[in-house]
Amino acid sequence: MNSGKLDFKISFEIKELDINIDNLDIDFKVKRSSRNEPDLAYIYLWNLDETTYQSILQKNAQINLYLTIGNNDPIRFFVGEIDINTICRKPLLNKYKNTPDICTYFKIIDSKRAYLNSLININYRERVSSTKIILDCLDSMGLKANHLENSIPEKFYDSYKAKGYPHVILRKICEALDINLIIQNGILKGANGAYITSSPHIEELNVYNSSLPIFQNLQEIIFYANPIPALNPLDIIYCNFSTLNGLYMISSIDFYGNNYDKICTSKLTIGL
Repeated sequence: MNSGKLDFKISFEIKELDINIDNLDIDFKVKRSSRNEPDLAYIYLWNLDETTYQSILQKNAQINLYLTIGNNDPIRFFVGEIDINTICRKPLLNKYKNTPDICTYFKIIDSKRAYLNSLININYRERVSSTKIILDCLDSMGLKANHLENSIPEKFYDSYKAKGYPHVILRKICEALDINLIIQNGILKGANGAYITSSPHIEELNVYNSSLPIFQNLQEIIFYANPIPALNPLDIIYCNFSTLNGLYMISSIDFYGNNYDKICTSKLTIGL
């Protein structure tokens, strides 16, 4: 794996507030997993101007986080809403630069409204398919999925009561079907490792872009790799190592680094 500084830039936009930030020091950590819960991004923003800070405070705005590597086009690798309750702003010693700066911290939650502000209350009194229940849950969350019927198995219920948080209902349905359906960047993904709406190409991990496989136990292996922002949990990767060779599904992936030291690393976990 290549080490050292990378030619990359992290930036984000808040369209609702007409804010674009690409010229400030940013520390970041993005956590994604195949669990049925929102993905999270943690942002430390150095020396944000007071006007922009006050604008962010006023609204649960959606943030698009971008990563640009070299001369490639920016890749939007996280979409979510600011958790207003986490915003804090204070003078803080920048441990990387050893200077006292103003640090603004906040957490971003992927599909925050869909997870936390959505409810469903439907009583299916006649025979109903699991696919119908899934689609109704997605509708109540304000999300859509194309070609779902051809992507997952199906089960029928003589009756079903769907009441409460729709993502909880989704988890119960998926457990019964022995599949994963997760929502990332506002898009539904299926257990086959492909987006419901498209099929990404398979990335290869090897000694040139990744650490050697680190066997955690009999069920998990982790890698530390150069940033591959297009990768997400449930994506399929090809592992090309002398100790591990074949296709595997990502169960979790974290990105972390900062843009002033040009440090960006991804930590991938796969299941065996």
